[in-house]
Amino acid sequence: MFDSMLGQVGKLTKDDKERNFLSLLIQSYLFEYKYDRITAPELEKYMKVGRKRLNSLFAKFESKGYITKIKKKPVVYTLTDTFVERLDKDDF
Repeated sequence: MFDSMLGQVGKLTKDDKERNFLSLLIQSYLFEYKYDRITAPELEKYMKVGRKRLNSLFAKFESKGYITKIKKKPVVYTLTDTFVERLDKDDF
């Protein structure tokens, strides 16, 4: 499942930062408890981006219905169930 989901990310975007962002969220979704998922500060650190760039990624993918905010302090986003189903079914 993990490998196929990552393969789908390449179909969604050619931008390295966006692929990295979605890949980290996929890993967090699959391997961590819902409220212990990767935080915004952790994403900044792993991706080596600033908060402004990260916020633009959050906004872009939230508007597409791919992610949703589940916690405010620290900020935590996770993949939506609909997006996960589409990734799993190769629906892109």
